[in-house]
Amino acid sequence: MKQYYSLKIFKGSSDLINNFDQYLKPDNLVPEVVVGLTTASADISLTDTTITVPSTKGFPTEYGLLKIDDEIISYTGITSTTFTGCIRGFSGISGYNVGISSSLLEINRESLVFDDTTAATHTSGTTVTNLSVLFLQEFFKKLKKTFLPGLENEEFSSNLDVGNFVKFARSFYQSKGVEESIKILFKVLYGVDSRIIDLEGNLIKPSDAEFIRREVVVADLIGDGEPQNLTGQTIFKSTDTSTNASVSEVEIIKREGRNYYKIALFVGFSDRDLIEGVFTVPGKTRVLDKVDAGATIINVDSTVGFGTTGTVISGANSKIDYTSKSINQFFGCSGIGVGIGTADDLRDNETIFGYENGDLTKRVDLRITGVLSELVPITDISLINEGENFFVKNIGEKIENDGENYKQIFANSWIYNTSSRFQVDIPVGSSTFTLKTPIDKSSLKVGDRFDILKRNEQVVAGSGVVASINTTLNQITVTQIAGFTQNANIEYDIRRKIEKASSSGVSIEKGNDNIIADTLSVYVDGNADGYVTSNSLPSYDITTNIIEETLTGGTAAGLDAFNPLNDLYSFINFPISRNIKFIQGDAVVYQPEGEALVGLDTGRTYFIDPVIPEPGQDITKIRIFNSLAQIGSASTVQVGPTTSTTDIHRFVLQKHKSRKLEADKILRKIPLSQNLFVSSNQDIPTNDIGILINGVQIRSPISDNQIYYGPLESVDLLNGGDGYDVLNPPIVGIETSSGVGAAVEPILQGTVKEVFVDPQEFDIDAVQSISLTGGNGSGCVLQPILGTRNRELLFDSRDIFFNGGVDIVNETITFKSNHNLLDGQLVYYGSNGNTPIGIGTAFDVENKISGTLSDGAPYFVRSVNPSTVRIFNSQTDALFGTAGINTVGLSTDTAASGIHKFRTESKNTLVAVKVLEEGSGYTHRKLRVKPSGISTSLNVITFKNHGFESGEIVEYSAETTAIQGLTTTSSYYIKKLTDNTFQLADAGIGGTSNVNYNRGKYVNFTSSGEGFQIFNYPQIKVNVDVSYGSTITGDIVITPVVTGKLIGGYLYEEGSNYGSTTLDKEVVPKVTIENGRFAEFKPIVVNGRITDVAVVNRGREYNSSPEIRVSNTGDGVGAGAVVRPVIENGQVVDAIVTNTGIGYSSVSTEVRAFPRGFNGSYAARVRSLTLNNTHRFGDSFLSEKEDSLKFSILGYSQDIANNFENTFNVTSSGEFSNITGHSPIVGWAYDGNPIYGPFGYSDPTI
Repeated sequence: MKQYYSLKIFKGSSDLINNFDQYLKPDNLVPEVVVGLTTASADISLTDTTITVPSTKGFPTEYGLLKIDDEIISYTGITSTTFTGCIRGFSGISGYNVGISSSLLEINRESLVFDDTTAATHTSGTTVTNLSVLFLQEFFKKLKKTFLPGLENEEFSSNLDVGNFVKFARSFYQSKGVEESIKILFKVLYGVDSRIIDLEGNLIKPSDAEFIRREVVVADLIGDGEPQNLTGQTIFKSTDTSTNASVSEVEIIKREGRNYYKIALFVGFSDRDLIEGVFTVPGKTRVLDKVDAGATIINVDSTVGFGTTGTVISGANSKIDYTSKSINQFFGCSGIGVGIGTADDLRDNETIFGYENGDLTKRVDLRITGVLSELVPITDISLINEGENFFVKNIGEKIENDGENYKQIFANSWIYNTSSRFQVDIPVGSSTFTLKTPIDKSSLKVGDRFDILKRNEQVVAGSGVVASINTTLNQITVTQIAGFTQNANIEYDIRRKIEKASSSGVSIEKGNDNIIADTLSVYVDGNADGYVTSNSLPSYDITTNIIEETLTGGTAAGLDAFNPLNDLYSFINFPISRNIKFIQGDAVVYQPEGEALVGLDTGRTYFIDPVIPEPGQDITKIRIFNSLAQIGSASTVQVGPTTSTTDIHRFVLQKHKSRKLEADKILRKIPLSQNLFVSSNQDIPTNDIGILINGVQIRSPISDNQIYYGPLESVDLLNGGDGYDVLNPPIVGIETSSGVGAAVEPILQGTVKEVFVDPQEFDIDAVQSISLTGGNGSGCVLQPILGTRNRELLFDSRDIFFNGGVDIVNETITFKSNHNLLDGQLVYYGSNGNTPIGIGTAFDVENKISGTLSDGAPYFVRSVNPSTVRIFNSQTDALFGTAGINTVGLSTDTAASGIHKFRTESKNTLVAVKVLEEGSGYTHRKLRVKPSGISTSLNVITFKNHGFESGEIVEYSAETTAIQGLTTTSSYYIKKLTDNTFQLADAGIGGTSNVNYNRGKYVNFTSSGEGFQIFNYPQIKVNVDVSYGSTITGDIVITPVVTGKLIGGYLYEEGSNYGSTTLDKEVVPKVTIENGRFAEFKPIVVNGRITDVAVVNRGREYNSSPEIRVSNTGDGVGAGAVVRPVIENGQVVDAIVTNTGIGYSSVSTEVRAFPRGFNGSYAARVRSLTLNNTHRFGDSFLSEKEDSLKFSILGYSQDIANNFENTFNVTSSGEFSNITGHSPIVGWAYDGNPIYGPFGYSDPTI
């Protein structure tokens, strides 16, 4: 039993649950596993524990199961050819009675074969079965059934790498039928290499012959000649004689009484192509409208198949040249000498020609025609008879109008502009026509104009307009019938007239009623995509006009603001009683008709600045500038008058400078399916976004023009620079000439460069520890440096009555700073080069002098207060004596003057801190959030690009009133939600607890506070633990210097009124980095040491501590002095000497301040306001298109709705009335979504 459970943890047994994914890898299906068999190499007795086989590959390395005859054997180990530690007569699973089930319902019906066996003898050569791979073998059967259809019951070659074959099975099936796939199949099934025999390669061929290859064209004879005589000759393309081929055979075929010629072109032998160029079927179409002689435009069914430019023929017109085309019009036509009738054929003038039997006098011209080839039936036509005729049911795809699928809805939603023809019954004298075919709006709609024709003729007998349609009776009511005299004995047809574009506003380049309007054609590519073609021109009148202002006559009457210095004018005054159409910053083109105004150049672009009049008056005057940047300056273009009173001076909006509207000639692809669950990238389109059902493009109302004005949108870091003070970041200033109120907090990151240690006025025995924390950085290693020094305590030798430090009444000396001396402490007097202090009997009212203090003499002190002492000649007196007894009496009744001092004995002090490792990531990040960014419902703080990461520690403070729920004494962990939002978890005082953060317990906000709420990284500081040399203690002032780069900035106050109200003029405020200037210092040098540095000029803009450099001039040799600046309110208020150095001279020593940081730069971006073209231009829009204008729609209007049979009214109060129901589809977006009109159902389920 113990051995059985040992098996459960090894490969191939019940470790399936834990390692199921590993077992399912096809790479496990090596040949030895799939086959699972080997043989015994020697006889096996009842007691043998080692079994020898040819190979143990594929068996588990230990605790596997094998079966020999009826005995199951377990083993504890293997070598390459033996199983060792065999346990005989074992029990286990020896097989499955079913394969892997594909249904969960069948799982319980499966069963395993479990055998309990006993030891037996076995002979050499007996089969050894690997029971450990039974599951993989069953899994292999499942893989064959799933991935190898057709091969699931076939045995594979025993040497096949099954896993590799399964992984690449798809490639095998994709190449099915090719030579390589057949070779693979034989290798898989039989393990043999096969050779594929190509019968053509074994054919016997004459030495002088090869397979003859031909291509066939069908042609129609033009004029006279015998095409049969072209056999063996070369034919050429008329438009390109380099395209030619040899004719090998000509066969006459007859269709509908007309002879056609099937011409076989000799291609060559084998793979050598002897045809030069490409023979194509020339275009052929039918004319839609009658074309008069001399016309320049021909309307046709389709121009597909014709060149962009070329020559066509029709009727008696043997050469009509055209210069351009649209989908169904030829433009720039010349050579129309004879009129062309409606429905007449029009062909490309391309032909082929050759010479009969090589005779150059017998030229034969033919035109290649299209033929039906390679017919592919879609249904079974096995019962068709030879010689039976085929007929074309419809050209293209016939799409029903049942609305059953997206393609039907798409195809039947358009307003087609086709010349449809219908057979009709017209009762005599009646205005109701009955059509013999069903009416569909795609071919006939209300408002359509039509011609009345005699049945099967092209002669127009009259005309009319569709007034109404009754689809139930298949009838139309006709109005405006003209020129029609009915004959009861004649049958009639109606043919819809093609609608043309016209404009009462902007001029159309090719004139009114010449360019075909509305939707031209619609195509589909299966069920995937639809395509629509149009000229983006409607059939209704275009009223949109270009933006221009006109001045008639160039006299001084149209000018204003005369300048007597140059006899020119600064203003142009348009004689209108309305506001001009231009706005400040518009680019206009000056287009005079006649003599130009003095100072202006014809065709040049200028920029407009309207002159604002008194309230209540119209804006009629403008200033003109040569550039956009000059607007607002005095650089106005000065203008002078002309002598003409009739010349017209036009100022045209630059976008409309071409002045003429042209067809857009568009072909747009529209998907016929959408995934509504895939979100877009939220980009706002500014160009064409869709198309109306009448073929006019829909343009986004979002303008390309913008106004940059208002608050700042962002302040972006351009260059991080280097060397900036991270602890005291520089001030980022925003230029205020064009705006006010913006504020930026820089974000800096750097490393520790040095540490300042201020001199201590107390003694230190040892430094226990020192470290640098804060800024969410790491890695800084510091080393404290102790040294001995004697302190000098300075005092003024004058009497305290004169603000000195000597009190002859109380026998005390008061120092300039706290003395930090112990009672009984030894000090040494120094006169500092002055006359020594006089002494006498203590508390002598007569103040008699008996001597002086001796330079270098020892004395002992007793403290009176922190800055005042009495001195004694012995330590005992100082400690235990009574005041007045043995106290050294003082007197100022001498010539003593100046600053004197006492010097202590040498004691330990912290003289410096050395930076061993600078560390990294020390960051100044201080985020100010307005109360509007604090969510009390979600407990979330919002600030765009806040920059915090989860797990960072921050400290909190408030500018005015704190958020209820936060405290300024605690630190907080950041939980980043998005780049713009985060939450806080309480980390306790000093950020020592991560319990709340780990548990996901975040702070609840019960208020949003008042004023800015501030979240910043912990302050960067040096922490030092020392033991003091006496009972006198104090604070050690240690200042780290952390410098680095700017890594960003917070725009926490956007300000207002930045930028410019001028169109497209971007006035960007300058951003400065203020790190100090103008500070000046004077060193105080005593005995070669710099004992003090006086601040001569505090300077300004010092938010960052400058670097103070002490240098020598001339022959100066001083070295080692270190000075630390003290900054307050942007000024240097003090300079502390942390190391006096040696060898300095007051004459040759210079102290200067250098701002920290260089090369950093920011760029401000002013909020951009995008113009709404609908507000400025209305519902339709004219935009530039090379040398012309194109027409598009910005908004849905009542006029458009009426044209789409979606009628409604708008009342004087702006309300809708007379709504006829749910709006129909009025257009399609280019992403494939339908666009409906403005009215829908309140219930979306209807």
